[in-house]
Amino acid sequence: PPRPTASTTSNPSAFHPMPLPISWPSSRTTPTALNIWAASLRPILDLDEGDGGDSGWVTVTADVRRLHDSLLKAGTAETWRKNYPEYVRRVNAAHYAAGARGDGGDLCVRCLLCGLGEMRRALLPSGVPTAGRSVRTVILRPSGDAGAVRLDPAAEVAAAFGFRVPSAGAGGGGSHCGDAEGIGRHLSALAAYGAMEEDAARHAKSVVDWGATDWDRLRGVLDGTAFVLLGATSCLGPFTVLSRLGATIIAVARKGTKMQSLINNVHDISSKNFECTVHLPLITPSEAQEEQAYVAPDEMQHVGADLLTDYAEIADWVVQLEPTKRLVVCNLIYLDGEKHVRATAAMDYISERVLEERPNSALSYLLSPSTVHHSSDTCFADAARRRAVSPAWHAPLSWTGVLRPPAIVAGRLLDGISVFQGPNYCLAKSLQEWRAITARHRGAIVSANVAPAARTESVVSSTSAAAALEGMQALFPPFVAFDEDVARSVMAALLLWDIGADGAATAGDVGHVMDVPARNSVHGGIDRIPYSMDSAGNFGVVAGRLFVKHGLCPEGLLAELIKEERLTAGNEKNGSGICGMV
Repeated sequence: PPRPTASTTSNPSAFHPMPLPISWPSSRTTPTALNIWAASLRPILDLDEGDGGDSGWVTVTADVRRLHDSLLKAGTAETWRKNYPEYVRRVNAAHYAAGARGDGGDLCVRCLLCGLGEMRRALLPSGVPTAGRSVRTVILRPSGDAGAVRLDPAAEVAAAFGFRVPSAGAGGGGSHCGDAEGIGRHLSALAAYGAMEEDAARHAKSVVDWGATDWDRLRGVLDGTAFVLLGATSCLGPFTVLSRLGATIIAVARKGTKMQSLINNVHDISSKNFECTVHLPLITPSEAQEEQAYVAPDEMQHVGADLLTDYAEIADWVVQLEPTKRLVVCNLIYLDGEKHVRATAAMDYISERVLEERPNSALSYLLSPSTVHHSSDTCFADAARRRAVSPAWHAPLSWTGVLRPPAIVAGRLLDGISVFQGPNYCLAKSLQEWRAITARHRGAIVSANVAPAARTESVVSSTSAAAALEGMQALFPPFVAFDEDVARSVMAALLLWDIGADGAATAGDVGHVMDVPARNSVHGGIDRIPYSMDSAGNFGVVAGRLFVKHGLCPEGLLAELIKEERLTAGNEKNGSGICGMV
C-alpha cells in the first residue's frame, strides 16, 4: 500500500476523566431495554401531571400510562422476545400521536430524547480515568504521481457507482453496469418495480449525472467534507464509492483482516488515479507521544479501534481532524445481538460530541425497513392492490391467518418488524432513527435513508437469513434481495444528495417529525409487499431452502429493465443494452 504517515493530533486521554467501556448494568439486558422504551413515553405522561394537563389528552395519556406501566411490570421481561413487536407498535403509535399534537413535533422529540437519554445513562457510566492512551493518525494517500492524471469526470463517477447486475436466468451470471445511463435505467426499473421509491431513484440518478453535468458541484461537496465512517468496513457503507471519488475519509473500524483489506483497497484505488485521503486511528499509550515520520510496518496490523471500549478516545480524535472541513458522521456499525445496542450507544456518543464541538457537522444513518417506520399512502395502496390480485394459493393462507396483511400503525406507520432479527436489532435501529429525527428537528443536516435487505456477508453466511431473502423475492413481489454493490452504490449516492442538495436533509420541509424514513426510501419492497414481513418471511425461508435458486434478479425487475431499455433505445448507440444483459 502507499506509505502511511502518522501524526499525534489527539489529546492524551489520561488528562481528563473518561467513561468506562460501554456495558449493560447487569447480565440481563432486557430490563434495561424495557426501561429505554418506557422512558420514551414519560413526556406524554407529564402532560397529565402538570398544571392541569391538556384535557384533550386525557384518553391518550391514560393509554400511554398503561403501556408504560406494562413495560415495567414484573414478568414482561420473561416474555419480551415473543411479545416485543406489539409493545413496539404501541410505543410508536404514542410517539406519532405526540408528533401530531400541533406543537411542531416538540413533544415527540422530547419523548425520543428521553429514550436516548436513558440509553446513555444506562450504558455510558459516569467517568473515571482510563490507563492513559492516545490516538495517532495514520494517513493513507496515493503514492508517487498518481494524482497527476485525472480520468474524465463522467468516467470517474461511473466507475465509482458502477455495480454488477445479476441475471434472471437459471444459469446465473450477470454483467457490470458502469455507465451513467445504464445506472440510471437500473434505478428507474427498481422504482417502477416497487423496490425503492421514485424520489430515491431520481435523486440517486442526479448524483451519478453530476459527473457529466455538474462536476464542480460534486467536487464542491467532496472537497469541503470529511466523512467519518464509524464502521468503515460495513458492507453497505460508502467507503468504496467515496474513496473512488477522491473524498477525505476518517475510517474507524476494528483492527483485523477487514481493516487490512480496507488499507489494501486504498492502494488499489490510488493506482487508478483517484486522490483520496484516508485517516486511520492507531491507539497507543500516551507516553509514546514522540513524533514519527512513518508508521512502522509491524504497527500497521494494529491500526483500528473498537468503539465498545475506545469510543471516548475516538471522539477526542475525530473532533480535531480536518478542522477546515465539515464532518459528516456516518453511523454504520452492525453487530450481532446486544452488541448492536452498545455499538449504537458508542456511535451516538461520538455523533453528539461532534455536533457539540463542530456545529456545522452532519449525521448519516442507514435506517432499516424492519422496524415500525413512517411509510406513505402510495405504498399502503400498492400493498392492498397486490393483495387483491394475489395468486390463488394465497387465499386459504390468508383466510386462516397464516399470511397476514401489513400492520399499519396510527394510519401512517408500517410495522416491518421481523421477529427473526430479534428485539436488540429493533431497539438499536430505533435508537438510530430517534437520533436522526431529533438532530434534524434541531436544525442539523441529517441523511437518514431506509436501506434494503441485501446479500451481504453476514446474511449469506446465515442459512435461514439467506433463504428468507431469496424465498421472499421469488414469492412476494416487489421484494428484492439487493446485491451488496448495488445497495452500497445507491445509498452512497443518496448520502451525497442529502448533504449536497442545498440543505435537502434539514428540518425545514418536514411534515410530521417522524416522516424521515418515508423520504428517499430504498426499502427493497418491504413497504409494498401484500403481507406482513413476519408472515411472508416464514414462507420465504421454506421456499429459499427447498426450491428457489439464490443470487438471481427477479423476472419482474428484468421486465422493467427491458421497458427502460426500450424507452431509451433511440438514444443508445453503443449497443450496451441493459448493462450488457439483453
